[in-house]
Amino acid sequence: KMPCALVQPAFEMVRNWAKIHNVTVGDTNEDLCNSPEIKDRIEKEIDQFNSHLGKWEQIKRIELTPDVWSVEDGLLTPTLKLKRKAVKEKYLNLYNKMYGHESK
Repeated sequence: KMPCALVQPAFEMVRNWAKIHNVTVGDTNEDLCNSPEIKDRIEKEIDQFNSHLGKWEQIKRIELTPDVWSVEDGLLTPTLKLKRKAVKEKYLNLYNKMYGHESK
């Protein structure tokens, strides 16, 4: 397996970046997450961190999630730890896309 990441963007920050750089992202978080320009920019940010990691540790693929993860939606514990099983179940389509398990 290769390291992949589901990324919850800082939506307000990304919208500000898009405005400054004249990138149209749409009105919803889903529109923002589906923007190739935004995904490309976030991948470039991750690549900067990857350069400090060993090859086996580097994140190879990402997918952006349009939701703000919270305790209320069952994706975080009360101490704000990630519930991996719940996240994988909710975003199974993105998980499969990253790992090449998309149903045909």
